[in-house]
Amino acid sequence: MDSFNGLIFDEQESWVDTLPSYQKNRIKQILSSGKSPKETAILWLTASPQNTAPFGTIKGENIFLEKVEEELEGLICGDEKYDDYRKKLSSEVNLSKGYAIGLISSAIAPVVGSSGAFIAPVIALLLVGMGKIALNAWCESCKEKRNRRLEKIVGEE
Repeated sequence: MDSFNGLIFDEQESWVDTLPSYQKNRIKQILSSGKSPKETAILWLTASPQNTAPFGTIKGENIFLEKVEEELEGLICGDEKYDDYRKKLSSEVNLSKGYAIGLISSAIAPVVGSSGAFIAPVIALLLVGMGKIALNAWCESCKEKRNRRLEKIVGEE
């Protein structure tokens, strides 16, 4: 994963630049309005199909974003079910951001019940946010958030 780690700390906005124009332009427009990468991901996921053509889903809740984040964490932080994808990422000598987004999106999409093309912008935006902190710290913060959510659910029962 050394090649991938190198990409994480590279110019963050260039993750978005690897997306197709219809995705990139809309996302840059949202980001330039002052929204964070995570807020932009939520807006992307809840947009109507005419705003995200040719892909879209029913207006969703943040639970879908949480599931995508959880699967991204699994892929990057060591879940066994993503071992083959991590091997592909680490075996690429000239790993590009576009390839990384495509590979990660195609790995996660079937698990969350979506298309890789629809979640690719979300993956790019989450990687932008991830690059702002150390990778190990990101994995730990994901684990803490998940534990807090579980504690809250158990406390409500």
